[in-house]
Amino acid sequence: TSKPFFEFSSIYAFAADEPYLQAALVNRNNCTGSPSPTCGQFTDTPRHFRWTQYAGFAQDDWKVSSRLTLNLGLRYEVFGSPTETNGILSNIILGQGSNIFQQIANPSTTVGRVSKLWNTNKKNFAPRIGVSWDPTGKGEMVVRSGFSIAYLEPYSNLYTNASRLDPPDAITTFVEPSVGIGVSPIPYGLSQFPFIPSPDFSGPTLPNGGIGPLANGVSITPSGVAANLRTAYSLQWFFGIQRQLMRDLALSINYVGTRGVGGYTREDYNRYNGDICSDLNAFYGPNCDLFNNRLNLGWGQITQISNESHSSYNGLNAQLKKNYSHGLTFSANYTWGKVLDNVTEGGLGDYLNVNGYSGLYSGVQDIQNQRGDRGSSEFDATHRFALSALWTLPSPKSNAVLKNVLGGWKLNSIVSLQSGRPFDVFCGLAWYSGCDFNMDGLAYDRPNRPVGIKTSGFSNQQFVNGLFGDPALTYSSTFDSRTSQASQVFCPNGLNSILDTLFLPPYLPPCLPVGTNGNLSRNAFRGPAFKKVDLSLFKDIKAGDQVTVQFQAAAFNLFNRVNLYNPVGDLGSPQFGQSTHAFEPREIQLGLKILF
Repeated sequence: TSKPFFEFSSIYAFAADEPYLQAALVNRNNCTGSPSPTCGQFTDTPRHFRWTQYAGFAQDDWKVSSRLTLNLGLRYEVFGSPTETNGILSNIILGQGSNIFQQIANPSTTVGRVSKLWNTNKKNFAPRIGVSWDPTGKGEMVVRSGFSIAYLEPYSNLYTNASRLDPPDAITTFVEPSVGIGVSPIPYGLSQFPFIPSPDFSGPTLPNGGIGPLANGVSITPSGVAANLRTAYSLQWFFGIQRQLMRDLALSINYVGTRGVGGYTREDYNRYNGDICSDLNAFYGPNCDLFNNRLNLGWGQITQISNESHSSYNGLNAQLKKNYSHGLTFSANYTWGKVLDNVTEGGLGDYLNVNGYSGLYSGVQDIQNQRGDRGSSEFDATHRFALSALWTLPSPKSNAVLKNVLGGWKLNSIVSLQSGRPFDVFCGLAWYSGCDFNMDGLAYDRPNRPVGIKTSGFSNQQFVNGLFGDPALTYSSTFDSRTSQASQVFCPNGLNSILDTLFLPPYLPPCLPVGTNGNLSRNAFRGPAFKKVDLSLFKDIKAGDQVTVQFQAAAFNLFNRVNLYNPVGDLGSPQFGQSTHAFEPREIQLGLKILF
């Protein structure tokens, strides 16, 4: 977009045309030497991406005997690295180093024009095998098993944003002169409309692609795709037994396993523990300068696409199914499962009912210990039961009038029962507000785990009142530190800013030693269960040979159970530990439909 963004400290500052911050997407082409007139100006990022994909497969069903069948297949597919019709591709260009952190810190690392984003992976072979065996030969029982590999295409939004929002054509940046980010007053007001970019946006280009001079403090937020990006894939395996119990009743019991390898993630690698402060006794020294230096000075938070995610699923599911006979059909399903991962993709389509790290997609707590975030996945539900049934109600047979009135009714029901999903306890405030315990500049950190703390089995009333106590906050005289009864369960001394620790008597110790991680695991707690019964009643009434009138009555969440969302997990929130939203209450619908 070519429109800038402004922030104001108050409504009065807005009325006085005095923003404290300006952010924008600006052009950084030809900004060295004699800058071009477009350098530092607002811009947009139209691109014409092209990519080539091709795939082929071979499959054969081999009937070894009347009781044994094999399904054999092999798929091969290639997802080509994208191109742009005008050659406008940009990426982070890493220097030498034994790992990505050394590469980012290398002075030769920059961001700019590239010929391709990553090397196309041409080894995506995906075998598949299935086995079906009738152990009795009577057609009443079957044992099935299978294994497959499936590859996941690098979806377009993964890399188009990474390439569009990089120098030299465009970069997202901001100035905030009041805190030393930029030196020029922010141009704003009627006399400067349409909007004018800050002069600091047109500074000379630094070797790392940033905006100079370095003393101005203006940083850029480049995006990139790992040059060695691999095609993510999953391994899937299955074993199941199906048995016919009666003529219209069957039982299935299955084990399903899945392992995800190299899932696509967006992560900020330009950070390290203790960056802002690692030793309070070394205040103002290099170990505690209260400045977010980062590995690559001049770059702010970066977004690097890589293969960071790894996941696994193991589940047992059982199904009892009755085909329609004697006016009744139903399917009852139970699943026990466990999903583990180290990163869950942000949002998941519901930004109100996800954990803070997932909604904001801030990444792992400690970038140099990604396995430390391995735990229950965002959507892990240990138990789930679902029943769907249709029953044609018996009708009178002796009286034609009663048969027309009371006959032909059908009752349909869906029952859903699910155990609670995991939720995370973390702190999402900045380092100067008592959080960012490891001092890496990313406001997502977990505290230590209290001894003997309960992690599941909470009642709805506890979720509403607050799991850990009253979350109402009280503040220090500077308003930099805060505490509550609930947050003191994890931080007994409160969420104390290191600014207050250093300068405000009496001494206010931080929640954790500066520059360290808490030992509380990710998604350690379980949220509220979900229970819902839907019921519908309907009847078709013939009105002549070609017209049918259908009456419907439906009740969703029949018993009006309160199904709560997961509670707020942010220690710094005045609603920490409380569930503040719920799924829909009971809803009743009546309908009349004419079919002709």
